[in-house]
Parts: sequence; structure tokens; C-alpha cells
Amino acid sequence: SSPAELPGVEMAATAAGGGHKGWRLLLSASRHRAFAPSLAVLLAGLLTPGAAITPWTLASWGLVAMAAFQLSVLLAVPGDKEADGKPQLGGEPASRIAEAASKASVEEDDPLRWTFLPSSGLLRANVPQVSECEGCWTKTLAMHRPTNQPEKEASGDYPCSWHFNGRRRLWEVRMQIRFKVQPTDHVYFALELPKYVPVSGVTRQMQRMLVSMCRSVMGDGIYHSVGDNPRYNNGDCELPVLAMPMWACDQFVISNPGEEPDIESDLQGIGMRRTDGFVKYVAAVDEMVKTISTDKVYTLCLWGPSRLADCINWRASVLPGLWMDINKFCGEPPLQIAMYELAPSKQPRDQRHVQSRKRYFLRVAMWSILHPPAAGVLGDLLKESGSDIAVGASSPGDCRAPEHHRRVREPTRGSTFLRGLSQCVCGSQ
Repeated sequence: SSPAELPGVEMAATAAGGGHKGWRLLLSASRHRAFAPSLAVLLAGLLTPGAAITPWTLASWGLVAMAAFQLSVLLAVPGDKEADGKPQLGGEPASRIAEAASKASVEEDDPLRWTFLPSSGLLRANVPQVSECEGCWTKTLAMHRPTNQPEKEASGDYPCSWHFNGRRRLWEVRMQIRFKVQPTDHVYFALELPKYVPVSGVTRQMQRMLVSMCRSVMGDGIYHSVGDNPRYNNGDCELPVLAMPMWACDQFVISNPGEEPDIESDLQGIGMRRTDGFVKYVAAVDEMVKTISTDKVYTLCLWGPSRLADCINWRASVLPGLWMDINKFCGEPPLQIAMYELAPSKQPRDQRHVQSRKRYFLRVAMWSILHPPAAGVLGDLLKESGSDIAVGASSPGDCRAPEHHRRVREPTRGSTFLRGLSQCVCGSQ
């Protein structure tokens, strides 16, 4: 990583220079709770028996302390404390989640929201939805544990509890697809961002850790890119993307129209699962992709990476027990989930998933009302629809519910601590 991508390097150098900016930096840093462990790392290095106190030693351990400080800030949500005053690392504290949940109405007990793109209305989880998309017809059921309401989860009184009881997954997505056109190239499921988002060197390392954990769950074949900065690329740009082959799904069923299984029922023992043997499963999915037909219905289920992402509380697990705000990866909600076919590259060495190579079958925007998009962003997503929430749809036309007042909470203010440190170092106003 370049020095510009590692603010800790520049901050340590500035502080070591003894200038007024360095003192302002240390004064600002000392007010943050991550300062204490960073100072402990520095003192531990300096007080090591036999360690010689030289300018190089001071500079080296200063950089180590700054790295510890930066990591603490990244993993923590500044200012979040429980009632007992103890800081909480990563994600939203239970007190804030409870406060947000108490303000929600009865119909907002399930905070997860999503919409197809282009939008046919605002949809919610735990209810099957039928829609016609760009390249297919779909019936979708997105199930999620009430991770924002631990008391409900403990009682077992919540939607789809019949499925989650006795399982460790946080969510599961089931989708039945009938293609309008037959794919001819590789088909991917992907998480996309609608635009390029600059990330620091530390965040990139965290992304690599998360992608590595996904590969350990779903196998190799996952493609990840932070995207192309349009400022330095005048050609066909690549959006930030995490793309997975079809065999990243955990279960699939091939059926004739009218004979597909009920996605609201127990699918145990139906079709084929990854647990039947990974090599055998990959071969079977690859064969399915080669023979995709417009006369078949494909039921796909995904839950493998669910333990790495709590979508309701909008956080991702970067280490066991440590959660990180998803916005640190994607900038701001919503996340876009897509299924697309990728045409061969005209340049063999260029394997980027650029937009000109993609043919979308479906696109979905997803967010949590506990961490909502900005009102303008949400309005742009739904501007083609006069509906709010579609429930119990049984056909594509039923996905459009009557219009009523839509309440949108203002987005929570993100941390400005690192931005303030950068301004302190760079001297900007």
C-alpha cells in the first residue's frame, strides 16, 4: 500500500516531527478509547528488557502503535457504549439497536428491506415475492433471524423460526428462477456497489480477510475487486464486486414448471446440497449451468456465508466475535445483489468484470431500516414505483401494493474521527 493509503504512517511521521500538527493529532487521539491500547503497545516495546532506545526504535514502535490504533478504530464504532459504560467492538450496540427497534411500528418488526431493480415496489424479508426481472421470472424468499431483537430469537416467536431452530445460520435466501433466455457463458451471483468507493490500505486488508473467509466457506472461484477509479480510467470501468459462481449456492433443485417445491416448506432431502460432497456438487452445478433451459425452474438456496454477515444490524464478521460496520466496505447502503452472465474478454489478460461484459438476469438493492440509505438515494431507487411494501404476492403483478405514506428515517451519522485526524495532519480546514 502507498503511504497515502496508510494514514498511520503519515500521522506517526508528523507526530515525530514535533510540529504543532503532531501535538494536535496526539491531543485528538488521546480522546479516543483506542488510544489506550495503542499507547500500551508503544510502552511495551520501549520497556522490553534489553531494548536500546534509539530514534529508529522510537519510530518503529510508533508505527506499530499507530497501526494498533488504526485497527482499533476500524473495528470499533466510536462513541458506542452499553449501559454499564463498557465499549462495544464492531457493529451496533444492543442499546442503540433496542432504541431503534422501539421506535419502529408493528409492521417494521422486520427491518430488512429490498427491491428489484428497476423497482416494482419496496419488499420485506420472510415473505415470498414473485417478480419479473430483466432476464428471468423469479419467486424469492429471504429469511433472516431477528438479530436486532434477541428476546424474540430466544423465545422462538418470529417468522421462519421453524426453519432456524437448531441451526446456526443467520439468514437464508431461496430463489426459484425460470430464465427468459438461455445463458451461453459463465453465470455469477455477485455483490456489487453502484459506484466506485475509495478504501484505505487497512480496509483493503480487512476485505481480503473477509473474502478469504468466504472462500473457506464456499470454495475457490470467488472473484473480488475494489473496482476501477473513474478518475484514472477513461475506458470501460469495473464496479466494486464480489462475484461467486453458481456452485457457491448451498442447494439446488431442477423441476418442470408446476412441479417445483414450495420454498416456504422444508427442503431437506430435495435436490442436491453441497454437503453431499463438494467435488460432486461442483460438477453437478457446472453441468446444470451448461444445460440451463428456459423450460425448467431452478430452485437455488444460499446460506453458507450467512454467519459472516448480519444484514439486519448491517455488520460483517472479520474475525470470530468481532463485527465491523458494512459501510466501511461499501461506503453507504444499499448493497446490490445481482445475477449476471459474463461474456469472454476481448483481451485475454483482462479478466475484469466490466459492465460491457455483463448481461443481467436480475438485480436487487438491499438495506436495513436500522441503517437506511439517504432519503434521496431511496427515492431514486423507488422513483419508478408508486408502491411501498408488497406482501403475499402470488404473481408478478401482485408485487405492487397500494401506495401509502412511506416513513424514512434519516441515516445515522458515521464516524468522522479518521477524517478529523486526516484534516489535523494535512492542515485542511
